[in-house]
Amino acid sequence: THYAVIAEAENQHPTATLLRAIAKSEEVQYENCRRAIAALGGEEVSAMTDRRTATTISHNNLHAIIDYKIAYRSHLARYARHATLSDNRYVARLLLWCDESDTRQIEFLRRQIATAHHPQQILIGRFYVCPTCSNLFDEEFHSHLCPLCMTSAESFFVFE
Repeated sequence: THYAVIAEAENQHPTATLLRAIAKSEEVQYENCRRAIAALGGEEVSAMTDRRTATTISHNNLHAIIDYKIAYRSHLARYARHATLSDNRYVARLLLWCDESDTRQIEFLRRQIATAHHPQQILIGRFYVCPTCSNLFDEEFHSHLCPLCMTSAESFFVFE
């Protein structure tokens, strides 16, 4: 959300739209994990806070987000494997949803970085976030259901 505000102030509207969609996806992921921890008897976790302090949007900042997400995903894979071996399908599915969501976010961020080097390419300006599994889609998505969790596309959060 912090980066989206900066991008909007710098008139980088497609980047701001993407970053707002990613922030919503992260919010859904966080809430899913919070509920899973509570359902499994774990302690309440505090709300997510954004500790990034960048004051401009640059390719370096977008690359930093990608690097963070790739490092985070390596932990998800290990935890998902452990949950699967422990026959905890609920947690394994939740972690795999998070992994898929992060994979798509990384791809959209990479596409945004590439558009800066090729101005003739236009970043798609509409994104959808599944409210159930946090999966992120662009306007090329034409299904009436989320392919991961089967939530109706009519329920998706829309960012333009």
